[in-house]
Amino acid sequence: MLLCLTVFTLPSTAQKKDFPGKTIRTPPVSKLREVTISGNIKQLALQGALTDAFAFGYTDLVTGKDVVIPLKRDSSGNYSVKVPIPGPYQQIQLLQGQKIRGEVYFGGLITHEFYVKPGEPMEFNFYLSADYRNSSVAFKGNIATANSQQEAYQRSLSSAGFSVVFDYGKLDSVKAETYGEFKKYISDRLKAALLFNNMYFKKHPADPFLQQQADNDLRYEAANIMVQGIFRSKTTGRILTTFLNENKIKIWNPLALGNDRYKSFINQYYLLMTRAAQKVQSDYTVMFQEVAVYLLEKHPELSAEDRQLALKFSDSAVRKTEKDFKAFNDRLMSSYANEYGGIIDTRLVYNYLTKVSDPDLRNLFLTRLLQEKVEKGDIAPVQPLIERYKRMVKGGLFKETFLKKYTNLYKRNVQSKLPPGTVIADAASLREGKVFDDLIKKHKGKVVYIDIWATWCQPCLMEMKNSQTLREKFRGKDVAFVYLCISSPQEPLWKKLIALHAIEGENYWLNDNQREELNRTFSIRSVPRHLLVDKQGKVWDQDAQGPGSSKTAEDITALLGS
Repeated sequence: MLLCLTVFTLPSTAQKKDFPGKTIRTPPVSKLREVTISGNIKQLALQGALTDAFAFGYTDLVTGKDVVIPLKRDSSGNYSVKVPIPGPYQQIQLLQGQKIRGEVYFGGLITHEFYVKPGEPMEFNFYLSADYRNSSVAFKGNIATANSQQEAYQRSLSSAGFSVVFDYGKLDSVKAETYGEFKKYISDRLKAALLFNNMYFKKHPADPFLQQQADNDLRYEAANIMVQGIFRSKTTGRILTTFLNENKIKIWNPLALGNDRYKSFINQYYLLMTRAAQKVQSDYTVMFQEVAVYLLEKHPELSAEDRQLALKFSDSAVRKTEKDFKAFNDRLMSSYANEYGGIIDTRLVYNYLTKVSDPDLRNLFLTRLLQEKVEKGDIAPVQPLIERYKRMVKGGLFKETFLKKYTNLYKRNVQSKLPPGTVIADAASLREGKVFDDLIKKHKGKVVYIDIWATWCQPCLMEMKNSQTLREKFRGKDVAFVYLCISSPQEPLWKKLIALHAIEGENYWLNDNQREELNRTFSIRSVPRHLLVDKQGKVWDQDAQGPGSSKTAEDITALLGS
């Protein structure tokens, strides 16, 4: 009897665009150049969820994520900020904050766009009256002429009927059988808008840089909506290739690297490529033998019994019984399937992306794939590919920065030590039937924040950075942080992740009986899960917010004062 596991992963989903107002994200390049932008911003027309908070933002080419730099303004609206520029120029968006569930978020509303280049400072001033009747935008310094010319160009573009060049509402009705009509609509609109550009700049000579970017905006906005149409209609990417060729749109365009619409297109195209790789993944079957070989090589901490079982399955000549297969499935495959499946998924997508013909685009996509894993602290899928990556990707800022991140993660993962504030508590000391009582009795007189997690849970691990910030906020105060791991294949892996994510506090590795007792008490159906206990040892909230929520800090502060 032959058992196997089929791996399915990598759904193609759009990138979330909103980021909290307090977020500052630095673009991943090895040598950042900066530009100082200063000036005055007054937007008096505040309605609905709009706030008097602003940020500069742009999309990072490598990750597809937004770089958001909140602006600190004085009472008169004056500001000055240094903006990192990852290339020869960058399209900058002025983002206005919106309040959602008590938090200020940026990204939903783009108030203005302009260009900057590293070096010479820029002055950018923006004003809008409360009644919307009076508005002004002014530039000084850094490519001020091109930005001022862009203002006039945008007004003329709108007056010519291109205030919305492409109607995104048409995406709602796109289907496979109507995608051809949709392609024709986009092509016609693009040609009309490019014709307008040609005539406009003949009549109004402008900086060649602006003319180039005006065409880039149109072409890559069209390419963006075409890719989204493919996702909606579930058609293949072949029609996109035809569209790009017909409209002379380059997939890899070095002259557009600072253009945000281009970077958005690259992001969408990357998702399109990974979606195509799913077809390869769905046909791949993971056999017990290859999992056994992997476990013997990568998990020396296996118990003697499990190691013997893995040795038996690593040798195809050894005969296995039904009992052997059940034991391998229950004890090893169930614990390590996600880990090994992630390795296979990454390898298959990596192999697919190596077929990208343009070397620069290929380098970018391969770097992004591996960097996504490294940023999550997931080194296992990257290790088998790292030497191939070093040989294939020939230098460049992408490679240099990624390898630094990988090396740092590798050192922490392999040579990790528990942080000084970490306590590895003895779960065996928790009495049967009294697990929760024993957990909190030593912390009476303190507010206790309990984090219930699992080593295989990526959302749990992604929250650990927020947890670190929360601990710092209440360091020295009467707050205890307790971390309960309710699922892990091996105790050494649990300790390694505690070190890797610097989980300071009281850490318990619960056994099956303790986990079931906790589950009966609090109906734990999924992780991460959080509990908040008051100073008297009573559960104040058995479904508390995560450490990244502002409500969590507010609740803890309230309990400290009670």
